[in-house]
Amino acid sequence: MRRLLLLAICLPLGAQWLKYPTPGIPRSAEGKPNLTAPAPKTAEGKPDLSGIWHIDGLGYSTNITSDLKPGDMLPWAEAVTKERVAKLGLDNPVSRCLPPGPSIGLFGELQKVIQTRDEVAILNESGIFRQVFTDGRPLPEDPSPAWQGYSVGHWEGDTLVVETAGFNDRSWLDFGGHPHTEALRVTERYRRKDFGHMRLEVTFDDPKTFTRAWSIGMDVFLVPDTELLETVCNENEKDAVHLVGKLSDEVKGEIAVPRETAAKYVGTYEIKQPRMNVGISEASNGKLMMDVNGKGAVELIATSQTTFLNEAMGAHVDFFPDAQGKTGYLILKIVEGDLRGERK
Repeated sequence: MRRLLLLAICLPLGAQWLKYPTPGIPRSAEGKPNLTAPAPKTAEGKPDLSGIWHIDGLGYSTNITSDLKPGDMLPWAEAVTKERVAKLGLDNPVSRCLPPGPSIGLFGELQKVIQTRDEVAILNESGIFRQVFTDGRPLPEDPSPAWQGYSVGHWEGDTLVVETAGFNDRSWLDFGGHPHTEALRVTERYRRKDFGHMRLEVTFDDPKTFTRAWSIGMDVFLVPDTELLETVCNENEKDAVHLVGKLSDEVKGEIAVPRETAAKYVGTYEIKQPRMNVGISEASNGKLMMDVNGKGAVELIATSQTTFLNEAMGAHVDFFPDAQGKTGYLILKIVEGDLRGERK
């Protein structure tokens, strides 16, 4: 069975400094963090974004273009995406321990924000860092293309607006293989709603790849009482050897599943870590569709009566009955391991 590296950096618990109380967090009488307390302010009166955060962007990490319409992507980009899907993500830079590029925050890594008066630093679990300069400097006019680009920020009321340009074109926008060019510009808007919750809106504008700019919105959650620890992708890397096969090989093995059998799998399944809601529905042609976190359904390919392939993710899904014969849970199979989703 061929499995695509889907969540190479989306399983952060192994790299945390657990259970050390974070200073400065408001707490209840029982000592639990009060994440609905008011957002903190800096000495300059701006919202303080400092802390360790998790972006709920897994749905978009599979297909960042799920909100676009047909024709919004230029033909060359559609062809590149199809080729990458056909190869089951063989050339995904992340699977080779290269940086995720402009969509790094969507892939589930914990991010530590350190805010000063003139700069916001963003540290990722994988060791990748970003510098967002808020001292009034402009973006560089002729930058040397970089994986994370070059970022400057300014405040619009209580919202930090970050503009980034100067990306190289070697990264993918998502695990689905959508490309971009060096013309890409990304605008992020961070608004801390209270102590433990932030809203992030990201706009992508690449006129050489897409016919229009588009925006996505995600919730961001503070992760208290923990810390980042070192994690090195190249150390003990074992994913690349599994990147074999072609989508056409999988499709050749597709079988027909009776509608009464497929109907038993329809429902919503919850994976707790990383946090994912997997929706299984039935299409008009009787085939099953899979949606992750409400970001667009993908048709599943049946390889047995209980096993299906999600070609966009390059992952297999197995359904298991409970004691009453109904589907009690599913297993999402990826390179890093099996993720169990309980039926809601």
